Amino acid sequence: MTASSAHWMKPITLLHEAHSRLLGADGDSDVATDENGQIDKDHQVRAHFDRMTRTYLRSVLDDGLIEEHRTSDGAHPSEPLARLMAWCQRRPLGEQYAVKPKPTALFRLVIFSGRRGHPPRYIGDERYATLQEARHGVLLRHINDLTEK
Repeated sequence: MTASSAHWMKPITLLHEAHSRLLGADGDSDVATDENGQIDKDHQVRAHFDRMTRTYLRSVLDDGLIEEHRTSDGAHPSEPLARLMAWCQRRPLGEQYAVKPKPTALFRLVIFSGRRGHPPRYIGDERYATLQEARHGVLLRHINDLTEK
């Protein structure tokens, strides 16, 4: 390979490496395509951003961060906690949790179906005495989801 060919081959090599990372080690692709078979680049970007965000959140997740959420009033969270809570809010509707008050002055957690016309369903048997405890229970559910994937 000459010096001039090395210059124009580099972008192709980088493109091939990026495509290999996209496909994964086993060659399977989780890339969404539209009805014409074209790669959905919006999905690619969102999936990449989600992977980066999850990696960051797992790196800052510790007992101190969980304790900060449990004891705080939510007024001024630290940056890692604010990012974690923002990630929780940006998740797809079918992966979101909510707090539902019960007539007995207790709170329970629900998960949304993600489909119009399908009601949310209760998750777990836990009942919380205060709204703050229930919101903390929601965060713990999100953290569980984050660490499982």
